[in-house]
Amino acid sequence: MLLGEDVALDEIEYLGEKDEEVERKLDEANVVFLTGSHGTGKTTTAYRVCQRLEARGYEVRIPTFGRNKDVDYIEHALNTTAGRNVAYASYNTDPGSFHSPEALEHLFEWADDGTVEMALVEIRTEQFDQLKAQLNNTRVGGGSRSNLLSRCPKVEFDRWSDGDRSLVEVIEWTLAAIGAELDEDVIDDVREWADGNPEIAKLTTRMMAEEDLTIADKESPIQIVWEDVRSLVGEDEEVRHLVSVLSATGTTTTSELADVLDSPEPSLFKKAKRIRGYLGAEVRRVLEGDGKFNPETTWTISPSIYRRAIFEYEALGRGASGQSHTTVKSTVQKLDWFDPDHRYEGVARALGGAYEDGDRWDVPDLRETARERSNWFLEFVDDAEPEPLIESILFLVLASGVPVETTVLKAEREKVIEGAQAFAGELEMEADAALLTQDLLGALLANNVRTGDSSAASVSFEYATTPHADPAEFLENVYSMAVKKLAADFHPGDERIEAWVDRIDQLARNTATKRGKLPDVDGFLGSYRAYTAARVSEDDTPTRRGHWHEYVMERATADSPGTVREFYLAYPDWLKRGPHETVEWCLWLLSDLLNRTVYADDHLLESDQDDDDLIVGITATVVSLVWRKAGPQSESFEAAVSLLEDARGVDRERADRLADEVAEKLEAEHDDFVVALDWRRALGLD
Repeated sequence: MLLGEDVALDEIEYLGEKDEEVERKLDEANVVFLTGSHGTGKTTTAYRVCQRLEARGYEVRIPTFGRNKDVDYIEHALNTTAGRNVAYASYNTDPGSFHSPEALEHLFEWADDGTVEMALVEIRTEQFDQLKAQLNNTRVGGGSRSNLLSRCPKVEFDRWSDGDRSLVEVIEWTLAAIGAELDEDVIDDVREWADGNPEIAKLTTRMMAEEDLTIADKESPIQIVWEDVRSLVGEDEEVRHLVSVLSATGTTTTSELADVLDSPEPSLFKKAKRIRGYLGAEVRRVLEGDGKFNPETTWTISPSIYRRAIFEYEALGRGASGQSHTTVKSTVQKLDWFDPDHRYEGVARALGGAYEDGDRWDVPDLRETARERSNWFLEFVDDAEPEPLIESILFLVLASGVPVETTVLKAEREKVIEGAQAFAGELEMEADAALLTQDLLGALLANNVRTGDSSAASVSFEYATTPHADPAEFLENVYSMAVKKLAADFHPGDERIEAWVDRIDQLARNTATKRGKLPDVDGFLGSYRAYTAARVSEDDTPTRRGHWHEYVMERATADSPGTVREFYLAYPDWLKRGPHETVEWCLWLLSDLLNRTVYADDHLLESDQDDDDLIVGITATVVSLVWRKAGPQSESFEAAVSLLEDARGVDRERADRLADEVAEKLEAEHDDFVVALDWRRALGLD
């Protein structure tokens, strides 16, 4: 047994290739992050490494933040442990969950002061990026918290691709364990269906080998997971009630469960024994010990994929019987029984995850059920305090893409704004809470445009015209976020994207021209285009980032002359904030600008002089950025020089003057004296 979990070595033998790397990095740096998407082996590797550390004499501890266990309590428990401590924690999952930058700070403090000798932190890639963004917007001791992440190494777990040999080994291992065989083409089908998840690969292999069923018989991989656990849950009404509540809330305590289920502790013990293989670490310890639950014992379903399956088929009433003993509604109506810090979060996560699965696997029934229950849930929690309300909306809209109705956001505008301020304050974000609201509305617009609903645009305008808001800036952020949300989920080559982005563009134009609050229409649309180009460049996948940036740039420079002009005026400010690949887009922008002015002799602005001022400004920004990100000896820097050299062939006097003014601007505004010197030398101007 490891950390209270029954984990047999032969069950995880095929996922051991990173064990030594993780252990080595823990010895070198006392805090290590395991990052990767769901189902890539992070948890299994963490268990194996913890086993190895236990064999070396360490005590592995799981600090569970929240759930009525304050930091002092956790620290006291760690300090009173005999032996050398290793902390194993995970972000927004169980076991060892932490949910905030503050908890991460405590882990680092304990590693620094010797409370723990090592800390192993598991976090999904997308959540690592979110946490990093939060830390970048927070301050501690006068400096950014972001160095908390940069100070320690990461071990990254890639999602297995369809052609990855490791996933085939999982399938072959499963076949050997059950003494069965499958044809190679069937193995290929299983590999593709599993989509990189080894647990689904195992369950699907068993199903096809033992039950003579095919993938076509199932609506999604989650159904296979559900069928694996359904037989254990059985028809016992009390057990079904228990797992439904756990799947809907995510995490709860013994005392809460006893109240909600109206069940004494001995009865809980009996129910838990039946499904012990699907319960979390703390409950398993009790079941294997004296059988006496502490009122604050944490209850979860583990692994999380089983929670998703139970929620989507049992709690949402989509099981074989077509109805559930306890539905989402009946559980939500009892939320007052739960810890106020967590009572809404678990349900919002479960509903959002169900919608994502329905969307991913094209299961209309699941998608629509999750959407309908989400709308009902928001109407139910609109009586809640502002912060729980905004957290629920954020989980559903921003994290999961649920196209919820705009009713609650429209009716509870002041509460949403207050909740955003509280949420931002909790994270100690320096940015105005308005940015959080803008991102929320932009994501809602993107989600709803996909379903043909444009009502989020009018709601956004109402929020933009509240006191202390700059309507133009507010709406630029909303519409650019809408496109960014689509960029996060789709490739620009998707045949549906053109219509969706066309609709968002049209809504932005309608807002600018029909509302009467934005007198500078071209300025608004140009800034919206520039901000959009910058935001899609934040994607973590370089290829998709490049495709989307090119797509947005092409749309921006094909717009009306006035909008294109304003786009060029606004975009240089965003160039400075982009990733390394921004270098290529800077050069693309500069080349396009020169083609429109020097080569075509058109006036992008009002006159040649205005055009030249724009060229000088953009070129100085590009040169400075290229010099800093790629270096003076790079091909990119040479390309920037060549663009001005080529312009000499058209108008040498003008090109030389522009090049000289660029150097002066670098020296005066950017304080880039060395950059200016390299620029002059490259063009032979010194």
